[in-house]
Amino acid sequence: MRWSEAGGVGLSVLRAAVTGRAIPLHVTAYVTTRCNLRCVYCSYPYQRHPELSASEWCTVLDELAALGTRRISLFGGEPLLRPDLESIVIHAKNLGLRCAMTSNGTLVPRRRSLVQRLDTLTISLDGAAAAHDANRGRHSHAAARRALKLARSWGVPTKVNAVLGANNADQLDWLLAFAEREKVPISLNVMRSADTGLYHDAARFRIEDGALRLLLGRIVQAAGESRWVLFSPATYRLLQSWPDFAVDRLPEGDAGDFPAPPCSAGRLHCAIYSDGSLYPCTLTVRQMPARNVRDGVAAALAAVRDHGCACCASACMLETNAMFALEPRVLASLGRTYLRTRIT
Repeated sequence: MRWSEAGGVGLSVLRAAVTGRAIPLHVTAYVTTRCNLRCVYCSYPYQRHPELSASEWCTVLDELAALGTRRISLFGGEPLLRPDLESIVIHAKNLGLRCAMTSNGTLVPRRRSLVQRLDTLTISLDGAAAAHDANRGRHSHAAARRALKLARSWGVPTKVNAVLGANNADQLDWLLAFAEREKVPISLNVMRSADTGLYHDAARFRIEDGALRLLLGRIVQAAGESRWVLFSPATYRLLQSWPDFAVDRLPEGDAGDFPAPPCSAGRLHCAIYSDGSLYPCTLTVRQMPARNVRDGVAAALAAVRDHGCACCASACMLETNAMFALEPRVLASLGRTYLRTRIT
């Protein structure tokens, strides 16, 4: 993201605050729930829902662009299982949207033309081979490493996302060393395991709260020292103080004095599920009533604005909310990250 684009996002945030109008600057699009892997902490491959067609997604993108969207993040499932995905990416780029995608990497070698159109490709990598494969399946580590190498050789900005649970809690040092050695930015997330129907078998691999706080303390230090850790120390420090990691989200009446930034979900970002249902964010998918974007994106967005959720146990969401709240510490960290890695 160029500095002029970052400035434009900031102005849009201020405009939304002044006018009270929802502007979905960042949108996560679940283009499919199908997946060729079976990660222990993900239920999406077991959910069978109709998918918006490519033409329907293009209509949605038209409406999002008109509402002020600047970035679309393609998610799944495994997005590359859609043979028509490139047409959606081309349409997004023609609208001037930044286009990112998260992938397990297995199909990247077959989709060079599509991958080269992306502004950012995120590859899921949970540590060394044994730990990664314990989370995601046999031989998936080798596929992820190959995808990362190929995408970078094609000139595609790449980053790595790691999800830490009992299978790979001991992999933090490996992941940090890998990021430093390969000069690749990394986001570090902790496995969620609440009984929401979203996380498959994650409860079996949950890190006990005390051990998780110690792990997050190490991540706080790493975020302050490493040029390649994407989220700010302030975000991880806040996550470390989460009251109960068996709970994903706190409603407005139960948040108490937990010092989270205001939730911007449903106002400045949102998630659209594969069937077209629009939710405030990725943690609320299928957790609350939703309107379908087939009936209009603006109406679906308006329906989730007052969702009643105050904060959540997600490093990504806490960082996003702090960014949209224009918190100086987080903005400074993001600026340093961009200068060092040139990635968004």
